[in-house]
Amino acid sequence: MDKKDMVIVGLVVLLVLVVAFSGSLNPTGFAQKRSCSDSDGGSDFVKGTISGTDTAGNSFSMTDYCSAKENQLKEYSCSSDDFEGWRSDVKYCESGCAEGACI
Repeated sequence: MDKKDMVIVGLVVLLVLVVAFSGSLNPTGFAQKRSCSDSDGGSDFVKGTISGTDTAGNSFSMTDYCSAKENQLKEYSCSSDDFEGWRSDVKYCESGCAEGACI
């Protein structure tokens, strides 16, 4: 590979890195710190709301609710393992679901 080819490969690698990291940077070039709070502490038996900021600096807020399927709860919770900083799970409520919580 001659010098010209090496420069082109280097520029392509640099461009890929810039595109890959641009989504997690704020306008100053520093990564955003994500935050999340859960009003019910992850409990299936209390209707709760999660709110915070994702790694791109976008605010979010989601509230637990009973699914259209019988005895199912859509539970939102904070999660440091997920890129967004939150997750959602469908939980089965043995005694039923009402007003965003298992009963």
